[in-house]
Amino acid sequence: MNPHIARALGVTAAVGGIVALSLAGVTAATAEPATGSFDGAAAAVASAPVLDRYQGSDRFATSADIAGRAYPGGSGTVIIANGVQFPDALSAAPAAAKIKAPLLLTAPTALPSSVAKRLVALKPRNVVVVGGVNAVSPAVASEIGRITGATVERVQGADRYATSRAVVDAFFADTGVYRAFVTSGQNFPDAISASAAAGAGSTDSTGAPDAVVLVPGLASGVDDATSTLLDSLGVETVAVVGGPAAVSDGILRDLDAQFPDQVALLAGEDRYETSAFVSFFAFSDATGDTPRTDDSGTVYLASGQNFPDALSIAAVAGAEKSPVLLTPPGCTNFFAADLISGLASERVVTIGGPAAVSENAATLNYCSEPARR
Repeated sequence: MNPHIARALGVTAAVGGIVALSLAGVTAATAEPATGSFDGAAAAVASAPVLDRYQGSDRFATSADIAGRAYPGGSGTVIIANGVQFPDALSAAPAAAKIKAPLLLTAPTALPSSVAKRLVALKPRNVVVVGGVNAVSPAVASEIGRITGATVERVQGADRYATSRAVVDAFFADTGVYRAFVTSGQNFPDAISASAAAGAGSTDSTGAPDAVVLVPGLASGVDDATSTLLDSLGVETVAVVGGPAAVSDGILRDLDAQFPDQVALLAGEDRYETSAFVSFFAFSDATGDTPRTDDSGTVYLASGQNFPDALSIAAVAGAEKSPVLLTPPGCTNFFAADLISGLASERVVTIGGPAAVSENAATLNYCSEPARR
């Protein structure tokens, strides 16, 4: 059992009535300290997982490679987002997972050839461009329409937060949202971890999916537009991803006031610990110690130092119910050992080339246990 996961998922936060819940994060009032090691599971010991790597010559080619592997027969809808900046793709990944569509990354002013070839091969009837004209230019949108013959639509807002709300509204208004993963739009690691988890959906929901909502993390509180969106979507429970340096106490207080006893706080002491907490949270049942039974059997590893590879896989991972775990480049995330063994994972797939995640990390040579206060 990993003692750090046990500690962080079982503590009460120092803000209002917010607690770090048992892994499924449903009933704060009755939550017991979670182990994070799936000690309650009676699963047989699995053999060593098969190792694989998905990669391309750059972030865009990796995106195209992932889409081709996940959708070899094509896809009726494709979502396109900026691959140079991270915010738009963060909210787009759970949306793509919901409709089982690939998420492809593009440069803002030119469509990479690898992505263009993949778009043609996918034969989409509809393409959704996420972000404004500075994120994905009109020229790129026109080129996509020309080479695919698809209808090209754009979902955008005045800034990254308005775009996030627009994406959630566009893709989730018909179903509503069970759990909202609320995280800062000012940095990528916490939000990437949340994207794949949201795409996988809750084990205990009434059928409504989960979504990611970006907020300006250091604001004094939740803005009215976000609060209204959460209400309009029928959100029942919230998972805040990131510590106080990412998401302010004021935001936590406001969310706890709006959703009393239904706010989970997932925050490790660094991006790798937080990534593990999010994965344990999303991939257990409501008891907090038993792995969910509908996971794919695959765990994805992606660099925690940069965002494109993790973003590209997040949509696929969410759709197939696989965790995405951020890892340092030189060794495997220490916290991955419990997750991989607890889920009895059959495959571990590294995303990106050796410059992003080394062979040492890809072959599950775990980092040393981090020193903690």
